[in-house]
Amino acid sequence: RGLGDVYKRQEENTRRWDQKFASLCRFAQQHGHTRVRRYDKAYEGLGQWVRDQRRAHRAEQVRVAGQQPRYTGRISPEQVAYLDSIDFEWDVVNRPHESANEGS
Repeated sequence: RGLGDVYKRQEENTRRWDQKFASLCRFAQQHGHTRVRRYDKAYEGLGQWVRDQRRAHRAEQVRVAGQQPRYTGRISPEQVAYLDSIDFEWDVVNRPHESANEGS
């Protein structure tokens, strides 16, 4: 594997991240929040991507604390800033539950 292959893979990952972020922006504009259901058929794969961003963010916090996280996913400070800019909800587990119809 050459440096060009690494660059292409990184470029592809960035492109995919940007596409999912754009989908999340559309979802947030339509629904008024970023709590995408994991298997929302209207937003194929977006719920899992959102979950992965939260897990990667928690893993980065563990790394900053000098520990080894179980989750190996990464998220850059720039990506965190983009998500913060649309009021991304990093912790949905500890939120009070809303109606079952929300986000539908």
